[in-house]
Amino acid sequence: MPKSLRLVLCLLCCSFTCTVVLAQQPDTTKPAATDTTPRPTSVDPDLEALKTAKTPKEYNLAGIKFSGTKYLDESLLLSISGLNVGDKIVYPGGDNFSHAIMNLWNQKLFSNVQIYFTRLDGRDLYVEIQVSERPRLSSFSFRGVKKGQQEDLTPKTGLVKGRVVTENTKRTAIDNIQKYFIEKGY
Repeated sequence: MPKSLRLVLCLLCCSFTCTVVLAQQPDTTKPAATDTTPRPTSVDPDLEALKTAKTPKEYNLAGIKFSGTKYLDESLLLSISGLNVGDKIVYPGGDNFSHAIMNLWNQKLFSNVQIYFTRLDGRDLYVEIQVSERPRLSSFSFRGVKKGQQEDLTPKTGLVKGRVVTENTKRTAIDNIQKYFIEKGY
């Protein structure tokens, strides 16, 4: 096929691809650009003052909400965190929130844990704990090896479907696979 014909076909494919991208539905979750009505923005001054506070005050933990969870139950996360509704919290300076983050982090189930203050009513403080769960292993397979070797490798890797995948899990599986083939003389 001549180069000029290839170039024309390539340009046609690119133009069709661009038209497919442009044919998407408009985003209806955001207000249209023609909507010029001003929207009031409210910032709770008590929460802003709480973020910049320099003297410790005692607050009553009135509500705890979790967000970002897919597989784990909120009551389980609450018990792991060590926080309870009704606890007395000293902020700034108290270590309740740092202990809660460390308790959740030590489970090795999350890649990120953050605590946000959502509401302050007098001395009642409401918080939201946002977590990002680590990915879970849905399936795995071995390529380029015989079926008998696959059956030998599966228990040696330590990979289990549905288990959380961490960097340590990946490194351990790679190391065990390499050891297996070194022992076999490869």
